[in-house]
Amino acid sequence: MNVQLVPYDTIGIAQHTSPDSLSTDVSTPDSNHVISRRRNGDILSVFADNVWDFSLYTSRPNARIYFESIFSEDHGVFERQSPLANSIIQDSKLIILNLWYRRQLSVNSVMALWIQIKYLARYALSSGIKFADVLGKTEFIECRLEGAESRYQEWVRLASLYNLIKHLSQLSHQVNDFNLIPSVDLTKLVAEQAQERVDEAIREKIQTPVIPIRLLSELIEQSTETCFKFMEVVTEVEKAWEHYEVTKERAEKGEIKFGKWRKSNATIARQVWKYIKETYPDIANLLEELQVDSIQELTNYISYIQKTSAAMISQFTGMRVSEVRAIPLNSYRRVTYGEEVICGFDSYTFKFAGNSPKKQFWVTADQAELYYQCALASARLIYRFYYSLNMDSVNQDKYPLFPNHSSRVDSETPIFVVNPRPFKEGWRASTNNTLRREAFVITNEDLEEMQSFNPWVHFSKKGIDVGKEFPFAWHMYRRSLVVYAARGGVSIPVIANQLKHPIEKMTVYYTDGSAYANNFVERGTNQNEGLFDFINELQEEVLTMKVDAICNDISDYEGILFGGAGATLQRQKNKGILPSIYEDRALTEKEVRSGRLSYRRTVVGGCSSIEPCDRVAFTSILPCIDCSDAIFNDDTAEIMADQIEVWKEEISIYGEKSPFSLQREKEISVVEQHLAARNNLIPVKEIIE
Repeated sequence: MNVQLVPYDTIGIAQHTSPDSLSTDVSTPDSNHVISRRRNGDILSVFADNVWDFSLYTSRPNARIYFESIFSEDHGVFERQSPLANSIIQDSKLIILNLWYRRQLSVNSVMALWIQIKYLARYALSSGIKFADVLGKTEFIECRLEGAESRYQEWVRLASLYNLIKHLSQLSHQVNDFNLIPSVDLTKLVAEQAQERVDEAIREKIQTPVIPIRLLSELIEQSTETCFKFMEVVTEVEKAWEHYEVTKERAEKGEIKFGKWRKSNATIARQVWKYIKETYPDIANLLEELQVDSIQELTNYISYIQKTSAAMISQFTGMRVSEVRAIPLNSYRRVTYGEEVICGFDSYTFKFAGNSPKKQFWVTADQAELYYQCALASARLIYRFYYSLNMDSVNQDKYPLFPNHSSRVDSETPIFVVNPRPFKEGWRASTNNTLRREAFVITNEDLEEMQSFNPWVHFSKKGIDVGKEFPFAWHMYRRSLVVYAARGGVSIPVIANQLKHPIEKMTVYYTDGSAYANNFVERGTNQNEGLFDFINELQEEVLTMKVDAICNDISDYEGILFGGAGATLQRQKNKGILPSIYEDRALTEKEVRSGRLSYRRTVVGGCSSIEPCDRVAFTSILPCIDCSDAIFNDDTAEIMADQIEVWKEEISIYGEKSPFSLQREKEISVVEQHLAARNNLIPVKEIIE
């Protein structure tokens, strides 16, 4: 049966931007088969091209495969155009095509496997054999492991190679006439050698380090000061940049003479900058304060502000760097619900539905608004002077908050019409722009704190050592947020939702470190005592917080409890028969520790479920209202009453007979029933005159 295949990454995107479909009956497409298109539908890559550009289908910058990269500088024209070279490139294209279409891999996964394909192709070319033949050469393994700096790096290469081998073996069953099949000997040897290194690899592999609390606090404090300062001077910075551009244009036209000077771009820039400092003393004083002495240093300062605000947004939201890059200009918003004000960012995540962007909302702290405003102000300058755009006149949902410093259109993104900044490495201290650079030098105490999380890791091998500046990385912000949030008692489901983790086990791995993974460490070894001390401390803190909450919100609460579990507890309190597990703190702690009793606070009250909750009581009370584990209080009653008034106002707007209003009437009825049930729980005291 003839079925048309499309890559999983492209499912759901506009038809005019999609690559051509591939028939299951076709083993090799024709040379004009469209691999990728631009946003406007123009063809970007076809099968015959030696460069395939996947930029529109991934958030990854420069997502291109250069098939001629199998050649080295030593290969001459004759070798590059030989039948063998053409055959190897053709086979490489067929593998990439089938991985994308038939194996349904994401662009990012295909790009990762391209590394292994490229090495196989180079080995085939240097050995003078076809691509199919190299898949039977066990000698290739030794060649592939050359230059590896550690056994762990060898394991990574072998694991990636084995991943490719598995896909090729599967393709041999899916595709007619597909003869690029790894031999049994190669497959077996790769698996065996990978297994030999796996134990060492696990110990060598380092989970993303947690930023020591002193360094994290210092980063937040200095970043906040830097952003406040930038917001104070941004208007003057914009004037300085404007004066530079205007003066430069006049100089190039000959309207301003600087004397005898060579008309190179560098010379013009220096002369113009000197002219501005002499002509505008106020701006000169500001530039001196900022330690900016050239247009390049001014743009470096803006770049530093961009990265600082981006790092803080990542730290206060838990976004991955790809998600930070995907923040649009109009992303920040405040959601008001009753007396609660929730701040957050709209952005996109690429971790669901293949690798296609999916819009998500990240909750954050009020403090993050400063970093957003700082990023917005720097973006305004970049759009004005690099792109000649007025930020207020564009569709801000289509422009990134962190635009690249180049208006050259070299690729497209699945979200924006302008490329976001790559952010290849994390935040780094700067001689000119960091307020107290020496504060980011690692101390013995910092290293000891990191060692408590990963006691078996030699951090010096990772460039982390006493006396060196701490090498902040993007994923560190995310992991540090998780660990410190868990340490503060934030529940796993809440953290999983914030991080956009598909499964809670992933969040558990983040929060408690890898010590809970099967057979990863042994409790009996002395080297892990510090790690388990931390885990025990974390568990004790969470336990204490739960017990305190039960005492304050249930046992000692003087208001009226209602809801599924709350009504039962209130009746028991009215009769003076509240179970001893609530009256005796020692028993309460025992039951919580055993897992038979639980309580956690929610936005609308509390929950006594001992199982993870799949209901979302974030901006609405309705998901919880009929739950048998809900414990509502007087604050909940006020929220319910306020919500009823909001719904009644909506009914008056949409009309009483509209489907929307009829649904609201039902919801009002449900809430009023619960409020009435609450009133029945209020104890009646006998008054003796």
